[in-house]
Amino acid sequence: VYRLKGLVETSDEGWCAIQGVGEVFEVVEVSIPVDPQTQSKILFVGTGPLDRDALQTGLDGCDEDVEDDV
Repeated sequence: VYRLKGLVETSDEGWCAIQGVGEVFEVVEVSIPVDPQTQSKILFVGTGPLDRDALQTGLDGCDEDVEDDV
């Protein structure tokens, strides 16, 4: 993965914007009006087909409390 961008709902019903380039990542809490039906989304950019299972495993292993990691 060369780059990623996304908007992710947190466990406390807030939202975080995430972005990354190479090995540098940033997670920022955002206060924006979001439609209740909006879902978390992340866009991954890389070369060739990306390994969906590996990406899902990595996401599943993320800490639920982003504030402790920032």
